[in-house]
Amino acid sequence: MREAKTTRRYADKLVGVTRRDETPVWVLAHVEVQGDPQNDFAERMFTYNYKIRDAYQVPVASLAVLADTKRSFRPNSYRTALWDCRVQFDFPMVKLLDYAEPER
Repeated sequence: MREAKTTRRYADKLVGVTRRDETPVWVLAHVEVQGDPQNDFAERMFTYNYKIRDAYQVPVASLAVLADTKRSFRPNSYRTALWDCRVQFDFPMVKLLDYAEPER
């Protein structure tokens, strides 16, 4: 996002697809590959999801691919609240360590 206050970030692919009934649709899939455990990773997943959603005004599917070696690092949600205002963002996560070595 151009106006982001973090370092430069790039979307790998944005793809337009057509449904079987020939209706063109946008499918926005945000896939984040994470190589190191980071405390703010779930919040970053939330931030990327809502910034993509805000930019294109369509739903976004996010997926975390965890390529680190720390077995206990398994973020799959971000939650925040202030008074009675709450946000909960859940996302699917794949941990590469969960797969048998020959199948990697």
